[in-house]
Amino acid sequence: VMEELLSTEEAFVNDLKLVVETYKPRFISDFLPDSLRGKETIVFGNIQWIAEFHIETLLPGIISANGDADDIAQVFIDNAEIMTDLYVPYCKNKTLSEELLASHRSYLTRVQSLFGTVTPLSSLLIKPIQRITKYPLLLKDCLKYTRSLHQSTTKLELALAAVEEIPVQTNNAINLALLQSDEGLNWHKYGELIYQGSLMVSEPRLLITSEKERQVFIFENTIVFARKIELGQAKFKYEYKFRIALTA
Repeated sequence: VMEELLSTEEAFVNDLKLVVETYKPRFISDFLPDSLRGKETIVFGNIQWIAEFHIETLLPGIISANGDADDIAQVFIDNAEIMTDLYVPYCKNKTLSEELLASHRSYLTRVQSLFGTVTPLSSLLIKPIQRITKYPLLLKDCLKYTRSLHQSTTKLELALAAVEEIPVQTNNAINLALLQSDEGLNWHKYGELIYQGSLMVSEPRLLITSEKERQVFIFENTIVFARKIELGQAKFKYEYKFRIALTA
């Protein structure tokens, strides 16, 4: 399990280097189409910072742990908050990035051929999202193996809880970004988003009570209910319907 964690992290770092050292510089060249000029941030998001973190911090930490379960767990415990801060904005930007890349496939194919790279940019840019969901699986395997040896798993359990929260936070941020209101409501004033998910809600209308599926956003002091609106091509948004204030 430890070897898989290390080998897959090294492969991930190589993918990140390919993006920031090969593809990203191309977006400031004279050969860039006018429609892509000034769009570097949209295309790549904060992948430069993600790359620096994995190259300078996470990979060296995993290597230094030298296969020790507690030391590896500590690496993730120490860095979980930083990872959340890096991956939330990256995941929120991903939809805009995909839309822009989809409209420039021919140019990106030429760039790929020019550099002789096997993996297209679009596939590389999805890897950070795939990677952040891989850590919980790897730590679960590590936890299972450590338990089989009857060794202490306290730190691994803490590390697993920390890395499991990262995809939750990124998913919450993505869905909250899709929540729209004609009233121009500021969701941040409701406090931290604690939970979001779909729920069947009864909505009384005249003498008939009907159940509707609603997306529910539970904040510290308010519950917000929204309707999911399909936009086509697997795209959607949430339309604000009503809210309930929570009192102590």
